[in-house]
Amino acid sequence: TVVSVLDGHVECKNAFGSAQLKPGEQASTKLGSAPVKSILVNPHDAVQWAIQYPIIVNGSELATNFGKSKEDQESQSLLTQMLKLAEVGKQSQALSLFEKTKHTANPSLDVYAAQLYLSSGEVDSARKLLINASQPSKTATLPASLHSTICALQAILAITEDDQSRAQSLAD
Repeated sequence: TVVSVLDGHVECKNAFGSAQLKPGEQASTKLGSAPVKSILVNPHDAVQWAIQYPIIVNGSELATNFGKSKEDQESQSLLTQMLKLAEVGKQSQALSLFEKTKHTANPSLDVYAAQLYLSSGEVDSARKLLINASQPSKTATLPASLHSTICALQAILAITEDDQSRAQSLAD
């Protein structure tokens, strides 16, 4: 027998013992034994904290994907600052800088920020940036290496969501 608690408190009790349960916990019993308490885990939620997202983006390579406009130069400068912070382990400061700076959407900058969000477990923020960077109006002018990086990051997200067919199509 398994009892799972989503809200409230429950006491599971039999002749062999008892277990006090609160939200997010469950108890299981087998014939002739006391209830055993454990943590209730939804695998789709758990994957966000269980997987270490690898850093696959080469920031130096991204820095070469900027044009000559003032906006592009500002975005490139921001990327350079973010790279320097991330290189010394200050990813959260790099992301703060990204968030504070109201930049024009630049796919290279968005992809690097998405990677930093992924490495810090902020999956939803990463997903939004990757969706933005992969818009058809933008992908037509992207270098092949940047488009491949976007697909690789989206495949990582698909794997963590147990969407194997999407991950496979992105990998192809």
